[in-house]
Amino acid sequence: MYYQISFSADGEQVQVMKYTSTQDTPIAVLEEFFREHVQVNPESLKGIGIVRIGG
Repeated sequence: MYYQISFSADGEQVQVMKYTSTQDTPIAVLEEFFREHVQVNPESLKGIGIVRIGG
């Protein structure tokens, strides 16, 4: 499935990325995304958004 993930950390501009995952739930997708592709301290996150855009 295809997702659009947006997030902001440490007062930076919002980052928007497209991401493909085989995970079943949005939480699992976010865990995979941040664990494998983005090195961000979880405490520095100010906002996260996820939208499924296709499958």
